[in-house]
Amino acid sequence: MRTPRILLPLLALLLASCASGPPRNINPPQASIQRLTMQPGGGFDIELRLQNHSDIAMRFASLDLALHIAGIEAGQLVATPNLEVAAHNAEVVQLHLGAEKDAAEPLAAATGASGAPDRVLQGEFEYQSQDGTMVKVPIDATRRAEAETALAHDNDTAVHYMLQGRVQISEPEREYEIFFESRLSPVPGKPGEFR
Repeated sequence: MRTPRILLPLLALLLASCASGPPRNINPPQASIQRLTMQPGGGFDIELRLQNHSDIAMRFASLDLALHIAGIEAGQLVATPNLEVAAHNAEVVQLHLGAEKDAAEPLAAATGASGAPDRVLQGEFEYQSQDGTMVKVPIDATRRAEAETALAHDNDTAVHYMLQGRVQISEPEREYEIFFESRLSPVPGKPGEFR
């Protein structure tokens, strides 16, 4: 009858080690534009997608993100959503941005392009790289011709955008630097709307 008494502490130890479970990873979140709609009076309505890549829920307390469209500073996306996002999930926040007028020009050009851009940047195109340095790309006649040919061939009217800034998480308490680049494409049949 001594065997069961020896097994009980071992069984308790085994159950205790299983109860803690596997480690939970906490990974940086991601912010991206799910949809952008140009407003007739100026500015943009934006559906900002907040992605939680962690094994636990995250509460997005605040965000402050600079939006650049085709290298042009459009403005700051500032919000305090106080929104909980489940593990490995995403939620959308509705925002309005009274954007700079210049930032709407590349989107308007893409909307009216009908598969081939109706204008190409001339001179120098300047954009900020991931390490924060400004990069200038000269656009001469040869490069313009190459760009026009490539865009017309691929039927590509997407516009590059970049989000850069900070996201504050209240649970668990953390702050993250955000840098995200992608492209916005016109939605067929919905003028002024991009995904």
